[in-house]
Amino acid sequence: MPDQLALFTASASTLRDKAESVPALVDLLIDLKRKVPPGTNVRVHPDNRNNHIPNDQYNTWDACIVAGRDYLVGNSMDLKEFLRKHTSALNDWQQAAYLIAWYFPDVQVIVETGHNRPKHYDWAIYCRGEYVNFSLPHQDAGGERDYISRDGRKRVLINVD
Repeated sequence: MPDQLALFTASASTLRDKAESVPALVDLLIDLKRKVPPGTNVRVHPDNRNNHIPNDQYNTWDACIVAGRDYLVGNSMDLKEFLRKHTSALNDWQQAAYLIAWYFPDVQVIVETGHNRPKHYDWAIYCRGEYVNFSLPHQDAGGERDYISRDGRKRVLINVD
């Protein structure tokens, strides 16, 4: 069991507060670790501040989709067309990460892939209101992009910087 617990880091107080949930979280992390490419670093950050933003105007699916559309293409494109053009499937590991973020909304899943290759990605996956956000927050590790999902199967691109 120590190997399984080493898959994630969390503060002692977070683990004490959610002690009954730890086995479920460990099982989900083991599933995620099986699905990521070899050499991928997976960890859980015990503090998801993105799910507790006071008066968050973008914590609903509809508000975030409209804002993403307006930012990426402008409001001249209708939402149906925007969703058609900007929706793609989540891969297996992203589906596993979605489950962790959705069922444990107070944590943030960090997935760092490809660090031994010229092209690598540092993902931050977290719950924000009605959806799970898949963020590539670093320009040099995947480019600043954000996707959101509310079903754990598909994602919508809402931000590119």
